[in-house]
Amino acid sequence: MEVVIKEHEKAIRFQKSNKYNLYISLENIQVAIENFSNDKCIKEGRYWKQYEGQIPLDNTNEHTIVVVKQFDNKSDEGRMCFLTKIKVLVEFKHKNIVALVGYNDEMGERIICYENTPNGRLSKCVQDASLCWMQRMKICIDIVTELGFLHKGYMVHSDIKSASILLNKWNAKIYDMKLASNAWNTKQWKHSCDDYGSLGFMNPEMENYVTVESDWYLLCMILLETFCGRFTKDLEPWGFCKNTLVRCASIEYFINQVAFDGIKEQINGKSCNKFFKVAFQCGKVIESPWRVSESLDKALEAQEDHEIWEPKLPIDY
Repeated sequence: MEVVIKEHEKAIRFQKSNKYNLYISLENIQVAIENFSNDKCIKEGRYWKQYEGQIPLDNTNEHTIVVVKQFDNKSDEGRMCFLTKIKVLVEFKHKNIVALVGYNDEMGERIICYENTPNGRLSKCVQDASLCWMQRMKICIDIVTELGFLHKGYMVHSDIKSASILLNKWNAKIYDMKLASNAWNTKQWKHSCDDYGSLGFMNPEMENYVTVESDWYLLCMILLETFCGRFTKDLEPWGFCKNTLVRCASIEYFINQVAFDGIKEQINGKSCNKFFKVAFQCGKVIESPWRVSESLDKALEAQEDHEIWEPKLPIDY
């Protein structure tokens, strides 16, 4: 409880120190989403509702599209989520984190406004054939870069999954930081899948404890979903991460039988090989973000060589 109180006090200090730049009046928010109209509501959770609207920019006639998240101010869980997200979004600013536009706490409200991401969630795009293999790898590199940034600041996301990755012009931005914590090193914070039904697959060896390793394990699940165009629950993830399939499978098997139908003809064998080595390493052991990013860069480079340079070579090369 002492840790929770200290973190909340720190969040409040963050709010006060950034109030001038980040504060959005309740009136502007109400106008933007038509006084919390159901027509503007795009999603609803246990302790929150999410709306989409246009907020006027300060001292201009221009507007920007934002996502407005209103938390239940009568529940401890709603207040906790609000404070956690404010703290993380103010402290951790990065091109691959959904940007905080502003917030409001007037009249007991708990509201956060985020930048709009027009391409939606990665979970909605993994089965979209228009999202090519090179774009998928670039998205994965963005996610790795952001996880490394969080971990460098002693923060774990703890609920990273394809549904918590938003896409803006096909650039990945991590979202949904309600379970982010820097208390992971106490070995006392443990997830309950019953409490947070949205959780991705946790590493069974970690017994649901939140650690840096658990983030990397969940990253492995995202990499597999991105390649296969299927969700983790359909992939028999324990078999993948225990390498039982790798011992008897060739790269041709992965491309022809495992890859998403919409991209399998695009995938270069060398690129596929490097990509899967990274995925299985993340699933088994902790990897440094720089090493993972470097390995994915090499997979992308192999694909670029295949798509850009190979067609330009002489036929008898």
